[in-house]
This record gives sequence, structure tokens and C-alpha cells, in this order.
Amino acid sequence: MRQQQNRSITEALKESHTRLKQFESQNAKKDSLRKELEQKLSKLREMDVNIEQEAVKNGNLKKVFETETDLRKYRDKNESNLLSIASKTQVESAHWMMSNLKTVTTEDDKIKKET
Repeated sequence: MRQQQNRSITEALKESHTRLKQFESQNAKKDSLRKELEQKLSKLREMDVNIEQEAVKNGNLKKVFETETDLRKYRDKNESNLLSIASKTQVESAHWMMSNLKTVTTEDDKIKKET
């Protein structure tokens, strides 16, 4: 009977030892999976940061593009206004030249008649 008890205890110890190894193996797998998950989470956080940085850059690029577009519109408007002023000035200058030419011609004719 004693031998039977010893065998039972031995078998129970072996089974406990086997189960303990299984638990240790499962714990090792869990630790490995936990480390892998932490690495993936870290990479995911990095990707989130990169995405956010790219979004900021993209927003900045949009602002730059909008600013450039506004500046071009402003330049074109001012250029148009300057061309209009230049055209008016040229017409006024031509009228002034013609009126002065007429005056000079009239004065020249008077001088010729007097001499």
C-alpha cells in the first residue's frame, strides 16, 4: 500500500512538473507576444506621429499655396491698374504734346511772318 501511495505521489509530482513546464512555456509565449505587441504599438505610435507631422506639413503647404495664389491675384490686379494708369498717362501726354506742338507751330508761323 505504501508503494502504491508512493507511486501515486510520484505520478502526481510528474504530472505537476509537466503542467508547470506547460505553464512556464505558456508564460514565455505570453511574454514574447507581449514584447511583440509592445514593439508593434511603439511602431504604431511612430506612424501616428509621422502622419500628424505630414498632415501639418500638408496644411502648411496648402497655406503657402493659398498665399502664393493671393499674392499672384494681388500682383495681377496691381499690374492691371498700373497698365491702365500708364495708358491714360500716355494718352494725356500725347494730347499735351499735340496741343503744345500746335502752339509751337502757331508761334513759329508768327515769327516767320514777322521776319
